[in-house]
Amino acid sequence: MLSKSFNLRGQPIKMRSSLLFIWIVVVFAACRKKDCFRGTDDAFSHTVYAPSLEVTHVQHIALHPSGCGSVPFPSDSTGILPIDLDGDGRDDIQIVMRGVFNLVSNSNPCVNYGSRYSIEALEDDWKIAALAEYDALATFDEGQNISIHGLWNARANIQIVDPLPGPHISFTGETYVGVRNKSDGHCARYGWLRLEQLDYTIIVHEIGFQSSGQGEVKAGQY
Repeated sequence: MLSKSFNLRGQPIKMRSSLLFIWIVVVFAACRKKDCFRGTDDAFSHTVYAPSLEVTHVQHIALHPSGCGSVPFPSDSTGILPIDLDGDGRDDIQIVMRGVFNLVSNSNPCVNYGSRYSIEALEDDWKIAALAEYDALATFDEGQNISIHGLWNARANIQIVDPLPGPHISFTGETYVGVRNKSDGHCARYGWLRLEQLDYTIIVHEIGFQSSGQGEVKAGQY
């Protein structure tokens, strides 16, 4: 007949040990989540690029031989701009600009030219603020709270202009973009980019990143 070991309170020793282990794990996880940056105030790294960073996927714009209008050359090309957001010497995200050519019309060849622009994370710890529809890039006004945004993706589409049927996203002008890092597995730190799109060029004017702390982050804050 097998016998069980009991302590003075009548609880099996193995069960008590298991409960103690679970309690330790829960307490440790809670403390770590609460004290990710214990003893630190919110601090920001801030960079204003002078001159601003620029990326494009075209060499020149020229009138199409048919006379239908101006089109980019080369038609199928890619431009990439990697960016180190937290200043650790490693690139964290990249802006990717791709030219697209799909033959859909012989009578109006200018409509065969399209583009796909996006911001992509280079590591799993990084995400970009996005919208649910077509994974479009979420944009923010100066002073708008970034840290309460709900959807964060590894890629957010800035522009999709494709000759083939499908989603269409277009953006022109200047805006703030939100980024998030969760490298410690629990706490999130936030940052932003101020960028501008002019025709076939994307310009990054400045960036800010929450190097420590857990407070809310607003676009343009540093």
